[in-house]
Amino acid sequence: MAALRRELLSGPVMQIDETPLQVLRETDREASKKSYMWIYRGGPPGQPVIWFQYAASRAAEVPQDFLFADEAPPDEAASAPCFYLQPDGYSAYHVLARHIAVRGHMTCWAHVRRGFVNVAKARQRTGAAHQMVAMIGKLYQVERELKELTPDERRDARQERARPILDRIKGWLDSKAEKVLTKGKLGEAIRYTLNLWPQLTTYLADGHLAIDNNLTENAIRPFVIGRKGWLFAGSPKGADASAMLYTPT
Repeated sequence: MAALRRELLSGPVMQIDETPLQVLRETDREASKKSYMWIYRGGPPGQPVIWFQYAASRAAEVPQDFLFADEAPPDEAASAPCFYLQPDGYSAYHVLARHIAVRGHMTCWAHVRRGFVNVAKARQRTGAAHQMVAMIGKLYQVERELKELTPDERRDARQERARPILDRIKGWLDSKAEKVLTKGKLGEAIRYTLNLWPQLTTYLADGHLAIDNNLTENAIRPFVIGRKGWLFAGSPKGADASAMLYTPT
């Protein structure tokens, strides 16, 4: 497992996600308390490594301790960045992104899109949310057309083709933010997007980066489907065993 972990940490991008897990007989915790299964997707491009980790907490310390457990003391640590971080918009990841080894912080356009799709389902086809969904669709169309390029070629093509779309999206968001109710569903989707804007544009800087975190969500899906059947882990040891079983080796 040590060799697999080194391989996981060797790539240019680290994608992370987490999902709730009920674990019985945890020390000093009620059985109803939520625990979590974390998933990491990294490693060399084209040869991804998937790693599952059980933890009783959803705090930023969990991925930080896992990813940087072997680092030297601060006065001896190398200052060179290690990888880009790509999770969803959960606040703990903003804490993790401040670590010196994180080259940049990228979040997920799929999460943004879902927020506007939910609003669009309740609106007329000409509604504002439909406009945003259509613009995000253009970003994804660019990605589909650049799929076969090298990372350097993809980076350059994104600057030429995706950046103008992002500029239009940002202008749309700024304009609508002044007009919609902040507590309404559309206002919430707009505010969520604007709050994450720097992280949503990071993918322009490196062709290794994906526009979303869907590959990690896909990797965690077998665990989520299995959880519907067995419902909970009987003990922390059982949760650790599940993490090991779901980690491909």
